[in-house]
Amino acid sequence: MLLKRKRGAVAIAFVVGEAWLTIAEVVMAARQSTQVNMLCQRPIHTHSSMSVAQLISSHLVKKTAKKSKYFFSSRPVVLVQWPERYYRELTLQRPPKLTLTGNGLAALLADAGFNPKEWRWDVQVNQGHCQFLLMKLTDYHEIYHALQEHRCPPDVIGWTPRPDTLQFNFSHSGAWPDIAATQQAVHLAVQYFTGH
Repeated sequence: MLLKRKRGAVAIAFVVGEAWLTIAEVVMAARQSTQVNMLCQRPIHTHSSMSVAQLISSHLVKKTAKKSKYFFSSRPVVLVQWPERYYRELTLQRPPKLTLTGNGLAALLADAGFNPKEWRWDVQVNQGHCQFLLMKLTDYHEIYHALQEHRCPPDVIGWTPRPDTLQFNFSHSGAWPDIAATQQAVHLAVQYFTGH
């Protein structure tokens, strides 16, 4: 069940690449539609004195401290996607009597050779398959604590795959060094509002 998001609610998605930090700010607009208010990319390695967590924190401080038409009356929802090497995708055949409650999914993961206690995971189940998205628990905690230290703990550490085809949206015009990451950031933020 999806909760209706309030108009004016803001989601900010940060996609951390190997070289670029991509930021998409999406707001819930009229009639449950979404609107991209801001999209930008910052090089990571030119800020050698700042960690990625510091770059994210400084962006959030600037956005929440500035009184403008984009002033946030409440804290925005923060979504973060780390580089793809931190994630693993796993597709398994769905057993006929799989239970989605209890330990059914954890047992399925264990049968595939993954210790469920060592991984943070999410799963999408369809008629014939279970698609797992896995992240090492040690990596998850390291990322979360680094962001928490800089007072920008994420509401969601998520992942959206790189698009197979690049679709450039001319309403987000600009010189994008990593167009795929801009699509990922917008999709991650919009997904928070729409659920898909």
